[in-house]
Amino acid sequence: MELVKCVDTTLVLGLRMERDHLLLQTVAKQFVEMTSVLFTKYSLPLICFPTNVFYRLLLSDCPATLASVCGSLNQFKTSIRALRESAYHPTNPSVRFTLCDTVTCFPAPDSDTASQKLSLDFFNSVLLDVMGMLWQGRIFTQRKRLLSTMATDFQMPKHVDPNTCQKTLSIFQGPAFLGLAYKFLTEAQGTEKKSHPTQIEKFKEIYLQFLDREGFTQFRELVDTNIKSRKSMTQEAEESVMDQ
Repeated sequence: MELVKCVDTTLVLGLRMERDHLLLQTVAKQFVEMTSVLFTKYSLPLICFPTNVFYRLLLSDCPATLASVCGSLNQFKTSIRALRESAYHPTNPSVRFTLCDTVTCFPAPDSDTASQKLSLDFFNSVLLDVMGMLWQGRIFTQRKRLLSTMATDFQMPKHVDPNTCQKTLSIFQGPAFLGLAYKFLTEAQGTEKKSHPTQIEKFKEIYLQFLDREGFTQFRELVDTNIKSRKSMTQEAEESVMDQ
């Protein structure tokens, strides 16, 4: 756990010094991917979420990096679910599982149970924030559910707040997706018409299929896994089309 915390902090410092160089982002992605499978692949009684480097990668301008981050987030969720279903280590019943992250453990709560509960709430909040950022377009919307992982004392000025673009970092308008958005719009309506990423909002489902074709399947997996109502609505729509 201490090693994960150390590498987490070191990678963030390196990314800041190298201005988020893509090669260093690749190393950071591999680190996040490895920590996400410590339990499911290596049977280690530990899940430690590298919060600092995760948020650094989440603001990358490379779609491949964001896709990898989303894939790791799904894997973390799978690992946490498997950990909660197993009370003890499979080969050594005397070893208890540990769930932590690299932020809420400083300082550590009074008990392991409190630490795991706090870390689980923190992870759920991260998941909600990522979905709000990439898919739902509410990155600047305050919510009271669970913890606020992006908490800040900064308040938007009243004359600016109504004009704040909630979809600034979404999968069709974020800096990492501008090239993909342009390619999607060009294929859909040609180069003669003027295009803007905001046109994709009404066709996000088709855009997800386009991202699948381009090799970024992690975004659809993240949305399908965590938005149950959307999945059921999509199935109902498909069934109604088939009936017609």
